[in-house]
Amino acid sequence: MKKTLLIILSIVSLVACDNDSSEKENATTDLEIFVDGTFYKNTSFQSGANENCGFINLNMYSLGADDFIFDMQMTFLKNGELLKLYLTQITEDGTRVSFHPPYLNESAIRIENFVYDEAKEIVSFDFGGKLYNPLDNTLIKTISGTLKYPNLGSDECVPQFVPQITYDTDEFKFIANRVMQNKPTASSYSFDFYSTSESRITINLDENVWDLPLKAYSFDQSSTANYVQFATYSNSIATTNQEERWFSYDTEGEIVIEEKVIEGGRDKLRGTITMKIFNNTSLEYTIERMDFNIWKDSE
Repeated sequence: MKKTLLIILSIVSLVACDNDSSEKENATTDLEIFVDGTFYKNTSFQSGANENCGFINLNMYSLGADDFIFDMQMTFLKNGELLKLYLTQITEDGTRVSFHPPYLNESAIRIENFVYDEAKEIVSFDFGGKLYNPLDNTLIKTISGTLKYPNLGSDECVPQFVPQITYDTDEFKFIANRVMQNKPTASSYSFDFYSTSESRITINLDENVWDLPLKAYSFDQSSTANYVQFATYSNSIATTNQEERWFSYDTEGEIVIEEKVIEGGRDKLRGTITMKIFNNTSLEYTIERMDFNIWKDSE
């Protein structure tokens, strides 16, 4: 049977996009992908890619040999920082089986030769790594490939209504790619920010964040209200309890609630975190005015 491949690049729904999104076709688009050693290539296909609010969004859908169907989505910052990657295999009975890397740092996913030329609307890069099924880590997909896409489309920016932390210095880097909100008690809130580099920052507040006055809140490792925690993740810890894989550090510093504003018709709180992070008594990191934001719709 003749093997065929259809690969479509479209917009990932990480950020809201206008219905009249800019999508350009170009016959010189070049995409090469290996999935578990099977090679997929097509240099002439209908395609679309998108830049929105500083995010570069790609979606690859393929129908290949032996009816192997997969949908792979990737999202980058303009500097090549990978924020999102997952592959969904669609089986013959329509079941969707998801795969993603445990984390998005360079030890898990290789991104090389990344080029984004905003003026020429070009994005290209090489990639590779292993993806795991979140429910059964014995199910693995090994991927690698090269993408070159000219004439990248761009949409009018629409605010992304999710909490966010971005901090990048020579000493410490934390770029959040997902967040979880918890409500430990009826009057307290916590926000778990997970980074691309196997670390987590948790902001704990002892009351509704929207009732907090605009001021500084000092904390240390003994604080039980309005404090920040830092932890790193390790795959080497032998346990089936994922939370036990997180190693917690001691912290001290202050949270500053800077402002409460309305953007895109929604309430937004912006603040900064200044803190020192200790491994026992050894100072590991010093963070100065790390920005964070929380949207009211995320409550």
